Amino acid sequence: MAPSYDKTIATAASLAASLMLVRSLASELLPAEVRGALSAAIAGLRSRMTWQHTIVIEETEGWSSNRVYNAVKAYLATRINANINMQRLRVSSTEEDVKKMVVSMEAGEEMADVYEGAEFKWCLVTREVSGDPNNGSGGGREIRSYEVSFNKRHKEKALKEYLPFIVATAKAIKDQERSLSIYMNERYDEWSPIDLQHPSTFDTLAMDQKQKQSIIDDLDRFIQRKEYYRRIGKAWKRGYLLYGPPGTGGFLSG
Repeated sequence: MAPSYDKTIATAASLAASLMLVRSLASELLPAEVRGALSAAIAGLRSRMTWQHTIVIEETEGWSSNRVYNAVKAYLATRINANINMQRLRVSSTEEDVKKMVVSMEAGEEMADVYEGAEFKWCLVTREVSGDPNNGSGGGREIRSYEVSFNKRHKEKALKEYLPFIVATAKAIKDQERSLSIYMNERYDEWSPIDLQHPSTFDTLAMDQKQKQSIIDDLDRFIQRKEYYRRIGKAWKRGYLLYGPPGTGGFLSG
C-alpha cells in the first residue's frame, strides 16, 4: 500500500509541476487570447484535482452589510470554547453591561466546526483596499471576510444545509438577546428608545400557580402564531392587565 501511495503522490506532484511549466512558457510565447483560454483550462483541471473547496463571505455587499457575514460572526462566537487552541481572540462590547462581551475570531486565526459529520474550517481574512480619489475617498479601507473550507463532496451540504443552519442559529441568538424597548417623547416631538428593564418577572409575580401557568402557555402559543396573524391581516399583539394589592408584582403589558 505504501509504495502505491507514494507513487500516486509523486505523479500528482509531477503533473502539477508540468502544468506550472506549461503556464510559464505560454505566458511568454502565446497570444493573450490563447493564454486566457489555456489559463482557464489549467484552472479547471486544478479544481478537479484538489479535494478542498472554499466559500468566501465578505462583510459588505456593495454599500450594504452582508447579513450572512453577521450571522457567521454570531454563530462562531458560540463555538469559540470548542476551539481552545486559538491563540488570539477579539473581545468587544457595545453595551453598558460589560458582562455582555462578544468574543470573536482575530484575523488570521482558524477554527474548525463539525456539522452532521462534515468538518468545516473557518478563517477570518482581512485585506486593505485603496480608496478612489475621484469619489473623494483617497484613504484605504479594510475589507473583512470569513472563508470556510471543506471537502468538495460536502459542497451541497455547505450551501443548502450548513449555511442556512448558521443563519437560523444566529437569528435565534439575536431573538434571545433582544431587549425590550420603550419609546419616550422627551422634547420637540422626538421619540427615542430606552431599554425597558422592569424588575417584575413571572418568577417574582405573586399569583395562583395554575393561573400563572395558563398565561405563560397562552404567551408561548401566541409567539408561535406570528405567521398566522400576518396571513389573516391582524396585528401581532397581545395584552394582559395584571392587578392586585401593592407588592404583588402586578404590571401592564401590551
